[in-house]
Amino acid sequence: MAPWYGQRELEVWVHPSQPNAWTVLAGAPPAIVLGAGLLEGADDSVNRFFLGRGLALLQRRLVILHELLGEEVALLLPAVVKLVYPAYEAEGVDETQLAEMTRELGRVLGKRTRQEAGPFALECVGDLRIIPVELPDRVLDLADRVGLLACGSLKSALVALCRIAGRAAATTMSGEDLLAQAQDEPRSAEILRFFVSAAHISVRERLGLASPL
Repeated sequence: MAPWYGQRELEVWVHPSQPNAWTVLAGAPPAIVLGAGLLEGADDSVNRFFLGRGLALLQRRLVILHELLGEEVALLLPAVVKLVYPAYEAEGVDETQLAEMTRELGRVLGKRTRQEAGPFALECVGDLRIIPVELPDRVLDLADRVGLLACGSLKSALVALCRIAGRAAATTMSGEDLLAQAQDEPRSAEILRFFVSAAHISVRERLGLASPL
């Protein structure tokens, strides 16, 4: 699957002691870490969801927003702006924490990257529709939707999400039982809303994909 998402190399690591672990590491090569419990009894469709979910973050270079807490993202965007526009005054953030984040970014972001990212970050912090503390959740919304498209099965996507949430879910569960369990789990409930949306129908039509079951 990796070449479909522009990744020439990819490692998949299985975590033996954290059965529900799911994370992405943007190294060289990048890696997707899956808890052993996620894979136990999982079929190929469920596994495609796990991998498609991670590859979506790597393709769009969103791994850092998955790793950071919402409060840290709230500092990240104004810190990028401050590197490019030192006179910028951020509102609603701790100045000491902002200064520390700015110093940390200054050590890892080259001049060219700063110039490219600065105007974009400035636009984001000025957009009232963007709430920084919510960005990690919105990034996972995107990853879940790509995972659904990758696996081609709503049932497999729900099984995968329930397992990540630490709930027992098997591919042999009836649709009724799985839906009942999924509706109480936030990420599963969100993918259900997307599944019945016009946006989902539209993207499947553009990609020439059949509707998943």
